[in-house]
Amino acid sequence: MPYLKEIVAEINRQLQVNIVNDKIIPLYNGICTVVPVLDEEISRFPTFMNDDGNAEFNAIDDRKNFCVYHKVTSKTINTYESNFGDGNDTKRMVVDMSLVCFAKKSQLRISSDEIEDLILATLPTELNYIWISQYNGLSFVSIAATNLISDAYEVWNSEFDNYKFMIRNDQALFKLNYQIEIIYRQSCLQTCQTC
Repeated sequence: MPYLKEIVAEINRQLQVNIVNDKIIPLYNGICTVVPVLDEEISRFPTFMNDDGNAEFNAIDDRKNFCVYHKVTSKTINTYESNFGDGNDTKRMVVDMSLVCFAKKSQLRISSDEIEDLILATLPTELNYIWISQYNGLSFVSIAATNLISDAYEVWNSEFDNYKFMIRNDQALFKLNYQIEIIYRQSCLQTCQTC
């Protein structure tokens, strides 16, 4: 996936800059993966892989009052038709993603709906040329929200399989599904230093 980690980091940066609430103690994680745990029965929960390649469970940290993490759910890659004679080297990738948000409503003094609205309003829709131009072969990145799951119980069960539901009434847990569209030159990702 060309630059997906960097794209998610930029999404997090823009969320952090644009969500203004002086009570927020945030934790913005990158891409998490679901890891199985073998106890008496098989359970699973999201973990974040750090730069050393070790799994850390910090997707939701109750020492913070606002936690965000992302997950890849699927990827579709096809040839992008362009008129520039690139020999079908340009690819279009659509990555289906989830952004999971945990928040302590009472500490933030806002409702679940307001938290959801904040995320929707501050989620970038397109990354600008200045940001894109720092990555070889990358030519376009757009982000589009597709649906929002507000039911904390449903989100908990999809993220923390076989774990007791632990979201209190003064907390929020929701999942925003979104798509990232990436257009890039495949050969530039591997060889070109001047694309």
